[in-house]
Amino acid sequence: MPAAEEIEPRLRGQLGLYLDALFAGQPGARLPAGAVLTFLRCWTRLYGAVTLETFGHLRFALDDPAPMFEYT
Repeated sequence: MPAAEEIEPRLRGQLGLYLDALFAGQPGARLPAGAVLTFLRCWTRLYGAVTLETFGHLRFALDDPAPMFEYT
């Protein structure tokens, strides 16, 4: 998990806005920006893998993309 100061400032600012909205009305509840960044990186990778397999966008390279999906 990257430390907040390791995150590019513009991205860190957007993550902060997301965290503010996520924990609005919950005083004292907060996650580090690095945790949210890690979650988003994993979510986009998973979503991308599902989308690529669902719509057959790996067929240019693989006859059977299922093993690649499982690997990912």
